[in-house]
Amino acid sequence: MKCTIRASILIAAASFFGNVVTVHAGPALSATQSSASSADTVAPTSRIDGPRIEENRRLARQLLEKMGNGDTPEEIAALCTPNLDFNIPGNDGVLPWVGHQHGRNSMATFVRDSRHMVKRIRFEVTDILADGDRAVILGGLATQIVSTGKVINTAYAIELTFSGGKISSFLMLEDSFATSRAASMAMLPDSSAYARGGQ
Repeated sequence: MKCTIRASILIAAASFFGNVVTVHAGPALSATQSSASSADTVAPTSRIDGPRIEENRRLARQLLEKMGNGDTPEEIAALCTPNLDFNIPGNDGVLPWVGHQHGRNSMATFVRDSRHMVKRIRFEVTDILADGDRAVILGGLATQIVSTGKVINTAYAIELTFSGGKISSFLMLEDSFATSRAASMAMLPDSSAYARGGQ
């Protein structure tokens, strides 16, 4: 990544992601800037890459803001291309949005079902990285599975790829093993049953 952008995310994101939204603000540094280089001799971004990076940042913030403002699942899915590549790796037999799916309806399903099945206790955005046709949102969250009451604390990364001003790929990495295990607790008599895939 050429540029690290520490962004201010609207506090309205608390309505979707949980009760507490924390954004760590600070100076941005170019990844091309070595520890031996001084800030006054190396520009954080080139003039060519700057507009693209800012647009990627804007699109990433737009996704978070629409989720935070309580926009409908269909309105949020409209930010995506019709053939969206949607992927949250993990046990796809427990939570409906976990797994590799295709089409913008997968985003609508994620938003709709997670609002009913998951309570976000804490959602932190620490960085938004932007380069080329991508943006990566980094942070940490605490999730409570409504059906079991189990809470999972995990770091996360959301990689967004853009095409024509829309999200063409959504990849979310978190501790999906712990999330799926917590979601399956209500169905399993003991933790060893999880090894059987939640059956």
